[in-house]
Amino acid sequence: MTYPTASTTVDVEELADVVDSLRRRLDQLDSTVNQEHAERLYELENDYRLEELRGQVERLDDRADDHDDQVASVRTELRRLTGQVRWLEYHMRAERGLEPVDLDRVPDTWAQLARHVRIGDTARASLLTEQHRRYLRGEIDRYNSVASQARQKETQTLQHSKTIATSTPGSAAHTSAAAGFRAARAELDQLYQQAERLRQRALDAAAELEADDALRTKVGPQIMRAERARPQLLAKLRDRIGKCVRRHELFPGWFTAAFGYRPPSDRTEAWTRLAVDVLAYRLVWDVTDQVAALGDPPAYDAAHGARYAEYQSLASRLADMRL
Repeated sequence: MTYPTASTTVDVEELADVVDSLRRRLDQLDSTVNQEHAERLYELENDYRLEELRGQVERLDDRADDHDDQVASVRTELRRLTGQVRWLEYHMRAERGLEPVDLDRVPDTWAQLARHVRIGDTARASLLTEQHRRYLRGEIDRYNSVASQARQKETQTLQHSKTIATSTPGSAAHTSAAAGFRAARAELDQLYQQAERLRQRALDAAAELEADDALRTKVGPQIMRAERARPQLLAKLRDRIGKCVRRHELFPGWFTAAFGYRPPSDRTEAWTRLAVDVLAYRLVWDVTDQVAALGDPPAYDAAHGARYAEYQSLASRLADMRL
């Protein structure tokens, strides 16, 4: 029996090629699997580290919460002890015959200064703010800008119209002028519409500014008088509080509730400035509350605008001082 030797050789060679191709494919697959395995291991390691970090963050958050709770507890206990100390100190001084000084009672000249400040501050609060005045001027400027553009476009339209009237129909000049006239007229109509929309707003803004200017002229002297009276009043009140501290006088209840009996050694100046400002507020706005340093919160409206703003500022400063 004879065998087809040449054909078999060819088949073996083809088979070898197929095997080599399969080996290369397996090598590629093995490399891909190894790479994906390494990437997955890296992700798993990172996930583990991430979980570990999350755990550390949670433990730190718990410790921070515990710390906040401890701080809040200490502050509460400190306020309780402070109240007891003030109560004991008050009664010890009262037993010695020390009567609280009436800080709200001042000489007539001081009361007059306080009235000047109140009138001036109230007058200033009735004026437009500079921010609102800038807005109103902007409304007027916007209208004037559009009106100016409209006047320029009217001039262009008129020039095109003259060219049309003096040029030969069908000529290049006539055709160009006609096209320019139509375009300018369309833009002019748009500017007219825009100006009409802005016109009333500009008129209202001008009227509001004019009224505010007239009011400024009227209340200007009151505001200037208040500016002169304020530093005089503050200086007198600072001197009075300073004397009370040096003489170890007993402050009224509303004062000690907010400031204690003496200024802290590390914040003496800030304590003094705030005490003076609070006392000035009481005198200027006629606050007589013997428990709360600032009295009841004023209404938030135009009539109490100046007092409301000052109340908010002082209340914030008092809260900061207690921290």
